[in-house]
Order: sequence, then structure tokens, then C-alpha cells
Amino acid sequence: MAEHPTWLPAFRVYLSGAFSDMTIVCADTKFQVHKVVVCSQSSFFNTACSEPWAKSKQPTVDVSDDDVEAVKRMIDFFYRGDYQDFETDKFTQHAQVFAIATKYNIDKLAQKAADKFWNANIKCWDAEAFLKSVPIIFLGTPEQVLGLRDVATRCVRVHFIQLGGDADIQALWRETCTSTPTFTFHLLQSFHGNPLMGYCEKCGYGQAMEPHQYRCLKCRSRHATMKDFK
Repeated sequence: MAEHPTWLPAFRVYLSGAFSDMTIVCADTKFQVHKVVVCSQSSFFNTACSEPWAKSKQPTVDVSDDDVEAVKRMIDFFYRGDYQDFETDKFTQHAQVFAIATKYNIDKLAQKAADKFWNANIKCWDAEAFLKSVPIIFLGTPEQVLGLRDVATRCVRVHFIQLGGDADIQALWRETCTSTPTFTFHLLQSFHGNPLMGYCEKCGYGQAMEPHQYRCLKCRSRHATMKDFK
């Protein structure tokens, strides 16, 4: 992955460890970073480094509750405006990156993770891997943060038939809907708000559609609509 030219100098300094004035700790891993880079992109870290105790020495922020691979991607993003993709478990990993981006108020990283999640859905769909990421999205982020929730719902709409095929996937699908009711409700809301979803040559997959014409399957008349019952 080629870095954007404007990020190269900062990224090279990070790799060298020179002039670091802040440490981010995740379990056994320490990241020597630069406040001017990190704090300018995250209000959470900016607040942490603005505490009186942090001004007199090199601050250390412990994020050991988070997944270390997601933290690596977060720091990668701080310096490059992007992060290295995952080889496996793409749905789960991108969901974890989105979760920490939300937790630490890094809006652009959250958008980047959501975009990568959707790209994984298009390029390498894996029903089991997707369903395992659902609890991270719907239980690991605030309910009002809709970004990845909406993306996950669109993924289901695009692959709805596949989710009902294999018996093992059906079982996991049922378990996911039962254990994560907010996901089930969000999916129902999606169907209610946009009953039809399809492919647009301009916008791509998973787009809300408006039907041009309906036909009644009973009388075959084309004078039909989708009006609700009165």
C-alpha cells in the first residue's frame, strides 16, 4: 500500500522512534508516538495529554482493554491516513478498528474502517466471519453510532439468500439474531424504511431502490402499488 506523500515524513519519524514524547501501551506492546500527531486527531488522547500530571513528563496512556491489532491499525492511521489491511478475519478486525475509533473519537478512522468492512463484503464475502463480527458492532459501540450498523445491515440485505442456505450458517444466523436483538431490530428497521435494495451501475451494491412498476401475481394486472393496508 502506497502512503500519501504528505504522510511519509511523519511515518518515517514514527518508524525510527525519534523525538517521541508519548507512549501508548496495549498489553505487552508499547508504541512510542508523537503528541502533535496523535492528539490533533483524537479528542480522547488530547484530553489525556492535557492533564496536569501529563504536562511535566512523557505521558503514558494504557489501552490494554483493546485489541492490539486494532490499536496497531489506529496508530498506523494516525501517521498515514490509512491502515494496513488484514489477511484474515477481515470483518471482525475492521469492526474492532471501528469500535476503538468510536471509543477514542477518531471520526476519519471510523469511516475508513466502515469503508474497508464494506469492501470486504464485496470482494471476499464470508457469512460465518461476518456473523461473528455482528456482536462487536452492535454490542461494542454506542447505540447512536450508526455508521457500521448501517453498513452491516446493508451486507445482510445484499447476501440475504446465502444466509439462509447452509444449515450451519442458518444456526449461526439464528444464534446471532437471538443474542444480539439490537441487530435484529436494526435489520427490521432497514426493511421497513427501504423494502427494496439492489445494484446501481453508478452507486454499486446495497442501494435502496424505488420500483418502476408492480404486477399483481393474482390477476396479473400492472395497475398495482405497494400501498399499506388501510
